[in-house]
Amino acid sequence: HGLARRRVRPGVTSLLVGRMLLCDTLNDALTAFCDSHELIVPSLEISLVRRGDSVSMRWSFPDDDSELHQIALEATVVTYHTVFAWLIDQPLPVLRVSAPQGRKESASTLLRALNAPIVHSGDGLEVLIPSEAVQNPIKQVDIRQWQDGVYKILCTAAMEPLGDEVIGQFTNKVRTALLQGL
Repeated sequence: HGLARRRVRPGVTSLLVGRMLLCDTLNDALTAFCDSHELIVPSLEISLVRRGDSVSMRWSFPDDDSELHQIALEATVVTYHTVFAWLIDQPLPVLRVSAPQGRKESASTLLRALNAPIVHSGDGLEVLIPSEAVQNPIKQVDIRQWQDGVYKILCTAAMEPLGDEVIGQFTNKVRTALLQGL
């Protein structure tokens, strides 16, 4: 969509998911993802930092922190979080999300789909996952099932009640599209 300064090549995401399916644990899959993500968006920086009780996944567009790139980053993070949950065949808990300070006032954020507290600070995006969650084994499935599997997880998340929070127009449109199966 022009955000990566070049078109994403068809099949690269499937190649990356296939690479992660060859791993034993989610920890190995996250490492493989961080080592290979440049295939999809070379200008996107992703790093994995292991702490005592958590694993931090940091995402950023270092050359461009425009709101458009931040929204695309949110969508990318939510999508790959869903891929990671599909890989282990269970919900992947998130302890906390740190989102860019510039997005604090926006009512439209897809990060609510991660079902975790969101703190606004800095420029990048960070997702904090419990250490024990990354030890889950990767399920052995056919690579051709990943798109349908991820879509079903996203639809299930879209149907979850959002509580009393006021959400933005864009988020409402995405949620409605998922609920209608578009």
